[in-house]
Order: sequence, then structure tokens, then C-alpha cells
Amino acid sequence: MIADLGITAASLGNSLFKTYKSLSELKTFLTNNNSLFNAIFETIDELKLVDALEWIKSGATKQFRVILGNNSIDDLLNKLALKFGKNWKDFSWGKMIDNIPGVIIKYYPMDSSFNSPAIEIIVNGISFKIRIQI
Repeated sequence: MIADLGITAASLGNSLFKTYKSLSELKTFLTNNNSLFNAIFETIDELKLVDALEWIKSGATKQFRVILGNNSIDDLLNKLALKFGKNWKDFSWGKMIDNIPGVIIKYYPMDSSFNSPAIEIIVNGISFKIRIQI
């Protein structure tokens, strides 16, 4: 029983670290844009995905993965747009939210690097990706 508790505690600690690392890196990336960070965090929290984040190390792009569980991509995209007070515009490659000063937010239904959907946030030419695992 004590061994089971130790394993459970270690697993919980690892999960909390992955969540903290993911949100911490996003917060650092969005230093001057607290409202954008809050919109993303609140969306993740409302969809009960806080414990479904995992930091990914891959090249120069900062990124984390979110596992949607019982949520759909439309749930995620619609809540994000609502939090930003904006709409997604359709393009041949995916969708984009514009008119956020200094920020571009794109959704790719199939990102070439990981063959999975991704949301890319671009601030001053620097990219941060949220990989979406269905």
C-alpha cells in the first residue's frame, strides 16, 4: 500500500510539473500580453484540460501538447475565440484570428511536423505552438 501511494504521488508530481512547465513557458512567451495568456489559460481550465498538458522539447519552437480527452477541437477553438472576443477566419491552410495587436493566432488542422492539429501563436515574429492530441 505504501509503495502504491509513493507511485501515485510520483505520478501526480510529474503531471503537476508538466502542467506548470507548459503554462510557465507560455506565460514567459506572452510576457507583455496577460489578457492573451489569461484567455488561453481560462479556456484550458474551463475544458478541464489543465492536467492534460505536456511540455515538448523540439527545436527552437516553444510548444506544449494538450490532450483533448472528451472535448472536440471545435470546443477548444470556439472557447478561445469567445475569450478573445474575436472570430476565426477560414483559409485554405486552416483558420486565423486577427486584429489582436502584435499577435497572430493560427490553427492548422494538420501540422506537418507532428501530423496533428496545432494552434500557433506568433508574437513579434516568434512562434509558440500548442499541439492538439485528439
